[in-house]
Amino acid sequence: MASTAPGATHPSPTETAEQVRSATVEAPADNRTRDPTIDMPNKRPDRACVCRASPGRLRHFVRRMGVWRGVLLFTAASTLIAFAITGVAMEVAGLEHRPLGYMIAFTCSVTIMPAIVAGLLSLIRRLDETEDELYRLARTDELTDLPNRRALMEAAAEPVAHARPVALLFIDIDHFKRVNDTYGHQTGDEILRQVTQALASQLQDTDTLCRYGGEEFAALIRGRDAADPRTLAEQIRRHVERTPIDAGAATALHVTVSIGVSHAPDARDAGIYQLIDQADRALYLAKREGRNRIRAA
Repeated sequence: MASTAPGATHPSPTETAEQVRSATVEAPADNRTRDPTIDMPNKRPDRACVCRASPGRLRHFVRRMGVWRGVLLFTAASTLIAFAITGVAMEVAGLEHRPLGYMIAFTCSVTIMPAIVAGLLSLIRRLDETEDELYRLARTDELTDLPNRRALMEAAAEPVAHARPVALLFIDIDHFKRVNDTYGHQTGDEILRQVTQALASQLQDTDTLCRYGGEEFAALIRGRDAADPRTLAEQIRRHVERTPIDAGAATALHVTVSIGVSHAPDARDAGIYQLIDQADRALYLAKREGRNRIRAA
C-alpha cells in the first residue's frame, strides 16, 4: 500500500478537476493539419540550409572552360612540365640524344594525359549537371512544375536590401475533394495544372507562385502597398471563377478559389512563418464564411 510523505496533503476533488481543465488544450477550430512551425513567428530558415554549396575550383573551371578546352589546356601545361623535367634530368645525368628525350616526353604527354583529363573533366561535368537537376527537382512540384514549399521558404529567406512591403496569398481550390470523388484524380490533376496557369497569368515575374500542398497554392508578393495584395487577390479569384477548365469532360468545368491575404509593410522585419500563420487563418475564415471569397489578416 502506498504511503504518504509527512506533511503532504491530498488535493481535493475540486482542485483535481480544475487542474485537469487547465491542462486540457482546446483543439483548433479548423480541422486541417497545421504545421507546428507556424506557431514560431520569429523563426527564420537557417541560411546554411537554404543556400547552395559553392562549387570547387575544378568544377568552376569546367563550367567556364568546358571539357575539350580544358583537355587542351591541361595537355599543353603537362607537356611543358614534362619538357622541363626531362631537360633537367638529362642535364643532371649528362645524357646525350636530348631530342630523343624530348620526343619521348612529348609522346607520353599527348597520348596519356588527354585521355586521363578528358575522363576526369567529363565526370566532373556530369556530377555538376546531376547536382543541378537534383537541386531543381527538390524545389519543383512534379505535377504543376511550380516551385514547392521548400522553394517558397528559400525565396522568403533571401536578404532584402531596402524597406519594401511584402504579402503572402494562400489560395485554396474550393471543394476539390468533391471534384476528385466525382470526376476522378486524373481530372483533378488537370484542374490543378490549368488553375496553375490561371494563377500565373495574373502575377508578375517578381512574384513567387508555388504549390504549397494538395490543392493549396501560395504567392509571395513583394513591393506592393497594403491595398494592392487585396486587389490582386480579388482579381485572381474572379479570373479563376470565369476561366473554363477543359479536363476532358463533356462540358467545361468551373472551379472557385478562396484566398487568405497577409501583409507586412517591411520585408526586412517580416517573418515567413508569421505571414503563413496570418494568411492561413484568413484563408480559414474565407472558407468558413462560404468560400469563393478573399479575407485579409
